[in-house]
Amino acid sequence: MTTLEHTRTAQELLAKSDKQFAAGEYREGSKTLWRAAEIAMTAVAEQRGWKHSDYKELLQAGKLLAQEQGNKSIYTGFGAARLFYDNSRFGFLEDYELDAFAPPTHDFINRMLSLME
Repeated sequence: MTTLEHTRTAQELLAKSDKQFAAGEYREGSKTLWRAAEIAMTAVAEQRGWKHSDYKELLQAGKLLAQEQGNKSIYTGFGAARLFYDNSRFGFLEDYELDAFAPPTHDFINRMLSLME
């Protein structure tokens, strides 16, 4: 995938996850939201020539990006987005928790995508 394709795919997945959550498809919405975060981070890492083939490498890319941008929340934001991956597998988040954690994850994804512009 090219950087532009990564960006578009992440945006599409972000919108799709909103629809899934609204329809009560919490585990599927969580999986989709995680995938959007993963693709957004992949795009940033790829653009900078950083390794990005698995979660460990993407987390390291998040650490490097946090240092580059002088903003620790980038690193922690990607780690927090992983909560949605875990929820897609185990379904442990309650509705109110999804409502609390989804907006910051959206913000993280949009922040990553803004770095691509």
